[in-house]
Amino acid sequence: MSHKSEDEGIAEIVAETIAQCGLAAYLDVWDPNVDGDEPELVDYISSVIGCCESLIAVVSHHTVRSWWVPLEIGVAITKDLPLGTFSSYTENLPSYLYKWPVLRDMEDLENWCKEHKRKKGKPTQKFYESLRSLFKTPFFLGFDVGVLTEHLQVSPKNPERKVSDEHAIFEPIERPKS
Repeated sequence: MSHKSEDEGIAEIVAETIAQCGLAAYLDVWDPNVDGDEPELVDYISSVIGCCESLIAVVSHHTVRSWWVPLEIGVAITKDLPLGTFSSYTENLPSYLYKWPVLRDMEDLENWCKEHKRKKGKPTQKFYESLRSLFKTPFFLGFDVGVLTEHLQVSPKNPERKVSDEHAIFEPIERPKS
């Protein structure tokens, strides 16, 4: 699990759900070796991620101020681990996060876990392909930004309704204008 410390509560709920689904979950707040922000922590966290079979990142408006979450995602990418993003806000996720499944709720998380158990040991690409039909929000393997932009204009559950913040677990933030 990757998360910003301000999202510890939701990260614990996600980790507990993963464990209830029969998968092992690692959360840094459970690890007595994680303390502080020393340079050696990068090596330790990288080695821990190297022992994992996948990574789920909890992404919220707090994540924008995180150096660790993008680092942990990057480490998982280099190790070709299956990735998932647990986030309920849609309008301000960086587009690169849609390369992997975006888990919007506990049902998505449970589906991700079931499929992870079923596809254990298979190539990461095959895992993603098997997940496509299970998710309300499509993810794109080699996505077209135009298609992604069109998708983000509408609610994943009801294409006729624009996305609103009323169902978000986290408060969305405005993406800085460049």
